[in-house]
Amino acid sequence: MANEAVFQQLRDEVGALNGHLIGAKSLLTDARGYLIDLKALVEAVRPVTIQNWPSPPTSVSFPSAQPVDIQNLPNPLPTSVGNFPAAAYPVVNVQRAFGNLTATGAIVAAQGAGVAIRVVAAILSATAVITVKWQGTADVSGSIRVGTAAPCVLPQNPHGWAQTAANAALTLAFVSGTGTLSYHVLWVAV
Repeated sequence: MANEAVFQQLRDEVGALNGHLIGAKSLLTDARGYLIDLKALVEAVRPVTIQNWPSPPTSVSFPSAQPVDIQNLPNPLPTSVGNFPAAAYPVVNVQRAFGNLTATGAIVAAQGAGVAIRVVAAILSATAVITVKWQGTADVSGSIRVGTAAPCVLPQNPHGWAQTAANAALTLAFVSGTGTLSYHVLWVAV
């Protein structure tokens, strides 16, 4: 009886192995079909050549080009120089402020008499969903919603994202939400 049980177990295992072999044969047949299709595609593609392609220039000249003395740029910069708009100029004399705010907001940058503050870039991230806005003596931006998975990134903008009136400090004020807001702000005095 023990031999019969061993033989039955061997027959079952051979049957299972036969099923696996049939499955493997089916996979190999499919793979062969894919390879035949791939071979036909490769044979159908012919190399492409471009004739009479112009050679790249070896030099470039600009008529009446003058060197620029960056120490003596006009302030404020002109709105255009030839065909180059003012946005092509880099923002100069950038100052930085960074820190963390909780629930009430805080002064990001204080400024002297007769000078306004322009936010030219910023990144804001929060530990919870928080809504904030830039303020001077009044609101200088709309509400900005910042979440844990959605930081607010304001890339460099020489025209500014927000600007206070003259003599006003730049404040980042909470509108709603709780948690901690981390900020890194680039600003210029104008």
